[in-house]
Parts: sequence; structure tokens; C-alpha cells
Amino acid sequence: MKVPLAEDGATAAAIGVIPLGTGNDFAKLVGIYKQPPEVAAVRMMRASEDRFDLGFALGEYFDNIMGAGFDAETVRHANQIKRLRGLAVYLAAIYKTFVFFKPPQLSIESREHSESGEMMMLAAAIGVSGGGSFYLTPQADPRDGLLDICLIRKVGVATFLQSVPKVMKGTHTTLDEVSVFRTRSVTIRSTNGTPLVLQLDGELREPGLMEVEVTIVPRVLRVLVAR
Repeated sequence: MKVPLAEDGATAAAIGVIPLGTGNDFAKLVGIYKQPPEVAAVRMMRASEDRFDLGFALGEYFDNIMGAGFDAETVRHANQIKRLRGLAVYLAAIYKTFVFFKPPQLSIESREHSESGEMMMLAAAIGVSGGGSFYLTPQADPRDGLLDICLIRKVGVATFLQSVPKVMKGTHTTLDEVSVFRTRSVTIRSTNGTPLVLQLDGELREPGLMEVEVTIVPRVLRVLVAR
């Protein structure tokens, strides 16, 4: 995104993916999730081109998910775990985070939904999942020009423990503590004087800000999708 776009308005280069990360969520969107590296490489060579949306926040782009609150703190703890791999990293980080986590006071504003209060987290997603197996936004479409927002209000210990398996199946969206909606732009504000802690595609960000706007850039990322 730092170089001029092609004449059709998409990135000049197409992104191909070899799934070697911890979560590999973006690999799900291009048809190579859980593929061995050598298989993924061959499939990328034979792939067709598509165009996906990008999110934009803090002067940065993200291609899968941005989170504020609990998931950002989970990323902090996951980065400290060296002996585990894959889903085990995120499960360990989630339970460690919950022990120390204090839900922030947030104000969420968009054309479609506005709300203030103590919140576990807010995720603004392009893809269907984060952390490899957590389907926060199971109906997301990376081509629809919209951010899928999952807002989770403060919950108790029992509800939290019961809800983790539901999030892994994408069946949490009907819970009273959860709101899901789509939007082109959402503003997140801290209302208790504590700066926001965010994660963009699994990268921790602590900008020292009380407010951040998250927007969508429709169908600008050229990608290779396995056939």
C-alpha cells in the first residue's frame, strides 16, 4: 500500500500466502489453511487473482482483524509464550489474560450502532476468525466493503468459561452479552482516562490514544486464491 496502485485501483502486486504462522487466519480466506508449505506453494503458483478489503487504523492497514480490549491483551500474553504452538498458545494466553484483565470503559460509535459501558472487547474484522480457531465474525466476507464488528460486553467468570467454546464454533453471536453488526467506519473511545490497547493482525499497538477510528478500504488488496 506504500506504492502507487494499479490502474484498476488495486495493489500493483498480489499477495500469496504460505501458512507458517501461529493462527494462519488469513490462509482460510485464500483456501490453503492447514496446508503443508510445499503444497501451499504449488497451489499459490496455480492460484487465481481476487481483490479483498483492507482495514485502516492508527495510520496502518490490516487484512484480517483489529481488536481493542481483551484480545489485545491476549496478544500481549501470547507473545510471551515460547513453548507452545498453534491453538495452545491462544488458549493459554486467553486464560492468563482473564485472570488479570479489567474490562475497559469504552464508547463505540458508528452509523449502525452506538453504545458505552464496560466491555470485554471489540473486534473489527475482514476475515471470519482470529487466533486460528476463534470465529468472532463467522459471517464476514473479505470482499463486501464492510467491517464486521463483534462487541462483547463485560461478563462474569462462569459466562466467560462457557462462552469460549461457542466463540470457537461461531455460535456466540446470539448471546445477550454480544452484539454483531457491519459498518464502513467505527470510532472507539476510552472513557475512563486509560489509553487504548489494540492489536492489528496480531501485532500489539499501544499508541497512548483515547480514541481511534477504524475504516474499511474496499477491494484494494490483490490476493492469490487457491483453486
